[in-house]
Amino acid sequence: MKLKKVSFKAECPTIDVEFELETSESNHYQYTLIAHVIGEYRDGSLGDPDASYLNSQIQTALEVWSAKAVIIDFSRMKYQWGDMLEIVYDTPENIKTA
Repeated sequence: MKLKKVSFKAECPTIDVEFELETSESNHYQYTLIAHVIGEYRDGSLGDPDASYLNSQIQTALEVWSAKAVIIDFSRMKYQWGDMLEIVYDTPENIKTA
């Protein structure tokens, strides 16, 4: 058996996501997750792994912190073109996305 070491950073070297949790609500289960996308989204189909990575990270963060809403901040992301990016808005129906 031949194994190849893989990592998200190697697959998506130009993009990352950082999270903040807005916690001013008195109910600890009504948090808003803020996802800051940082870096460069690769053009066209080269960006498909970037979109998949971002989507998986945002979905995982929603589960870990039980957020009821998510704000996706693309202000620090460079983007030219590529239609796969829209999958980051595919959140569960009970989650509000902005």
